[in-house]
Amino acid sequence: MCDTTAVAPPPALDYVRGRVPLYTIAGAATLLGVPSSTFTTWVNGYVRRPPGRKTVIGAGMVTKIGVPGNGPSIPFVGLAEGMALAAFRRRHEIPLPRIRAAVTELEEKLGLEHALASEHLYILGPKLLYDYAHRADDPDLIDLVELDRGQAVFAPVVRDYLRQLTYDDAGWAERLRVPIYRRAEVYADPHHGSGEPFFAPSGIPVLDVVGRYIGGDPIRLLSKDYDIPEEQITEAVEIAQRRAA
Repeated sequence: MCDTTAVAPPPALDYVRGRVPLYTIAGAATLLGVPSSTFTTWVNGYVRRPPGRKTVIGAGMVTKIGVPGNGPSIPFVGLAEGMALAAFRRRHEIPLPRIRAAVTELEEKLGLEHALASEHLYILGPKLLYDYAHRADDPDLIDLVELDRGQAVFAPVVRDYLRQLTYDDAGWAERLRVPIYRRAEVYADPHHGSGEPFFAPSGIPVLDVVGRYIGGDPIRLLSKDYDIPEEQITEAVEIAQRRAA
């Protein structure tokens, strides 16, 4: 098992990733491929009033910036936190209170905020989650982790999802591959195009390519102009059409 006692927390998040609102709640949910209602609960928390029982209140787990109106409120760190939660949910539909308890444990043991957006989650999280799940006797949480030659690692479906996040030298998520795209190499980076998805490696915004298609340019021409494979542009167009429907 890995030793987590001597790990120092990473430096503070840079301003853009942590404090600049880039996405609406609905927009972030769409990029992550989760229902808007689910992501809203991840952001705002929940209040449950079961008949004849005490009201249960759960805090949100995704960072939100308090801004007036209905515009963007989710910074990139919130999108990265949502990515990690989506990874857990891909394994099991675990009730939110149990995920919240596990996340609180991770943050306390790692000694930092935004643990879900930290590389420490990928490296040290499996052991912490494994230990917590056994103490809580929670089989669904236990199933997020498996033992590989005595070392706790995330289950493949969780691990593969988290691999779509890349981290800077300080250990904070700095870029993610947008999971709604399966064939297209589309990424989001808060320091590139205000966080809007773009094709890699060209850096061309998805909106620019799709906009030209809507304007009448055929996919074959767009592929030639931008040096992006036709199948990637086709998928981007199909996703844009579904979002607009």
